[in-house]
Amino acid sequence: MERYVGIDGGGTKTRVSVGDAQGAELRSFTVGSTNHHSSSAGHVKNSVCDIFKALEGELPSIAGICFAGAGVDTARDEAFYTGLFREFGYQKRLLVCSDGLAALAGSNGGLRGAILIAGTGSITLAIAEDGTLIRAGGWGYRTEGCCSGYALAVEGIKAAGLEYDGIGPKTLITERLKALLRTSDFPGIIDAVYNGAMSNGEIAALSRAVTETCGEDEVARAIVDRAAEEALDTLVPVVKRLGRDDFDVGLCGGVFENAVHVRQAVIEKINKRYPVMKPHLPYFNAGVGALRLAAGNISLNITEDGQHVVGGPIS
Repeated sequence: MERYVGIDGGGTKTRVSVGDAQGAELRSFTVGSTNHHSSSAGHVKNSVCDIFKALEGELPSIAGICFAGAGVDTARDEAFYTGLFREFGYQKRLLVCSDGLAALAGSNGGLRGAILIAGTGSITLAIAEDGTLIRAGGWGYRTEGCCSGYALAVEGIKAAGLEYDGIGPKTLITERLKALLRTSDFPGIIDAVYNGAMSNGEIAALSRAVTETCGEDEVARAIVDRAAEEALDTLVPVVKRLGRDDFDVGLCGGVFENAVHVRQAVIEKINKRYPVMKPHLPYFNAGVGALRLAAGNISLNITEDGQHVVGGPIS
């Protein structure tokens, strides 16, 4: 029986879904980061090696793989991952695309509507009726705001610094950061962030200091409110390009799925500005979305402002 593999490649972990020709998930497993922008090429190669080790007994029956990766934004990125999979001896059908497309396919049950993704980084994606990809944000954790874990963590650290310097108000964020980093003072927080060899994913995980205190802390609540407003703003170009606002919006990624206050803040703002829009948690995860793209042999010749973006025909 033919098997298909969908890979949701993240900056912190990678989820692999194995399924049948109908796109039904039969089993799943996780490996480490496969984002070559936030992890070393060696680390990514080790993670892909772990995937093939886990699939070793099933490789002869695998008819198609979709690798949907965070950080797959250009033809160069596509070539990097295609070469990596070929290097491990996989020569059958392979689709390399952004993790956003897999998230869209899974979250909304197909390539339709829009999604807001908030994980280590963030991005807003939608598909127009003519197959055009519409995006806002997603240009890297160092420059983006919105509801990304990294941005929330940075804002939390800044708030703790302002309290320490006597510039800003007291905030529960400081104590939560100290607990998460097992330090006794703010200099210890800075030392851990700058000298502790923390990965981007580990820094993003410090967003918990904001998301877990915003229910009772004004400073944290203000950070979440600003992030939710920025998330709402990313839907403006989507509505403009689609010419309507009556579509599904999947709220994807660890921040939306685990931080209830953040999710509620975004939903409330969407409902206020766009009453007919339908925000929701994903119907299926991005791994299943990638699996369905692989099993469906979908050709994704999508353009962004007339330019080819990653996601061509399965080869």
